[in-house]
Amino acid sequence: MKKTILFLAIGLAIGFVSMVSATDYNPLTDWVEYPGEPNAVYPWQFGGRIETDYGTGVFGDLIPGVHESSIAGYIDGYTVPDTFGTCGIWQIDPWQGKPGPVLNAWVTHQATARVTPKIGIYDLDVSFIGTGYAASGTQSTNVYVVKNGTDILWQGRIEGPTDYTVPVGTTLTNLAFMAGDYLDFISGNNGPGVLHPKTVLRM
Repeated sequence: MKKTILFLAIGLAIGFVSMVSATDYNPLTDWVEYPGEPNAVYPWQFGGRIETDYGTGVFGDLIPGVHESSIAGYIDGYTVPDTFGTCGIWQIDPWQGKPGPVLNAWVTHQATARVTPKIGIYDLDVSFIGTGYAASGTQSTNVYVVKNGTDILWQGRIEGPTDYTVPVGTTLTNLAFMAGDYLDFISGNNGPGVLHPKTVLRM
């Protein structure tokens, strides 16, 4: 049986399933609200990566997010240090009330959700959609699927007034993962004028 990794975020949706065993990964259903709980399983890491320049797809190391049990009073999530709470990943979309995770980027800090699956062969279904919250003229967001930090498997762009109604995404099949291999799902700015792109990830 092929495994699937499913990734669902406002602006981003992903499905990731293994061919070898029935192991599925979905950042929403795998979400752990209390990271310190005994026996909690952590296939996902949430944080950000700094892009060397807008749209290059060249990123620095993952900066782990700090768990916040209450963002804006009611949202569980992770924020990247030194971004004034504006770069991170939230469990739900606060503007439309839809399930996330929401990837909120800031300047050159690009919101990143990372999954490290078990060894196997996987199919991946992923899509991103904008939250529709950004101001007119700043609704363009670059999105990426990157393996092991540098291998860009897919990239797309969410833009324009339909950014919250028309998702962008892809299906990738027969992806082989060895021990320690990982995937990053990244939402980023495409220029200095786009300060706060917000997308939802779905798998």
